[in-house]
Amino acid sequence: MSLSCLPGDLLSMMSLITGLRENGKNRLVWASRRGMLELDLWLLPFVEKIYPGLDDVDKERYHKLLEGEDPDLFAWCMGHRIPEDPDLKIIVDILRSTRDQIR
Repeated sequence: MSLSCLPGDLLSMMSLITGLRENGKNRLVWASRRGMLELDLWLLPFVEKIYPGLDDVDKERYHKLLEGEDPDLFAWCMGHRIPEDPDLKIIVDILRSTRDQIR
């Protein structure tokens, strides 16, 4: 490989990485859309404004949260119930504590 090819290859690789990130973000937004408008109003702004700044562990917790059922997520977000799973409790606490930042 000649050095003259490197900038183009590097640019192509950067474009590929950007595309993968966008695709991952689109999937996350889609997964955050729920069957309840009330949950959409909690989760979609969270994904746009707070999620990018989370560390990897909290991002994994958010993915785990999305596996839950809508009635449970709604009850947790509203503070009617507390998740039994400690990881879910942490991400729900983050969701609830950042609510004012995403309105």
